[in-house]
Amino acid sequence: MEDFHSEDILPVPKYRFEELAFESDELRFAVMNSKATSEVTDYYMRNRAFHAEFSQTHDDKYFTYSTQKKYLIDEVKDFNRNRILPLFITYKGNPKHIIGRISFFHFAFGGMRNCIIGYSLDKEEEGKGIMTKAVPYAMNFLSQFYSIHRVDAYILPKNERSLKLIKRVGFIEEGIKHEFMHINGKWEDHIDFYYLFEKNN
Repeated sequence: MEDFHSEDILPVPKYRFEELAFESDELRFAVMNSKATSEVTDYYMRNRAFHAEFSQTHDDKYFTYSTQKKYLIDEVKDFNRNRILPLFITYKGNPKHIIGRISFFHFAFGGMRNCIIGYSLDKEEEGKGIMTKAVPYAMNFLSQFYSIHRVDAYILPKNERSLKLIKRVGFIEEGIKHEFMHINGKWEDHIDFYYLFEKNN
């Protein structure tokens, strides 16, 4: 497996709408707070149809300012409790225009030390290799600052781009999760992939 813990990643100065931020050569990763509600709502709104085929089922209320504000408030609380690492992705130099998201969630520590990764990308950014760069960089940060041994990813069998991505960055296929999530109006099977951090044993 690829070793994601290959470089030190340090937080950078944050804006008032961020709780945490770090950067690669091209991208900025940030945990955003409720001051970024407009930008977050815009990201989900403009990608609603694009994400629908592969994302969990949401009703109209999900795409409103008030709902997204509540989500952000709750996410910051869970981030501060080490329950989630919700990273919105922007280009460096344009930190309020969200182009994607990588989340690590369902953290379990103690004898398990695992979590789940989920991600999405703006429809205008597809085909540029953004996630091929972003996922390993976010995994590096996770390895450096969290005592995680295993990361799981659950991918729809028909989501060919995501399947290629998760294999490309070093995840291993494990099996099928039957009717694992309600997607676009029906229960869908997902393929379970995993990654083990060898240095976090």
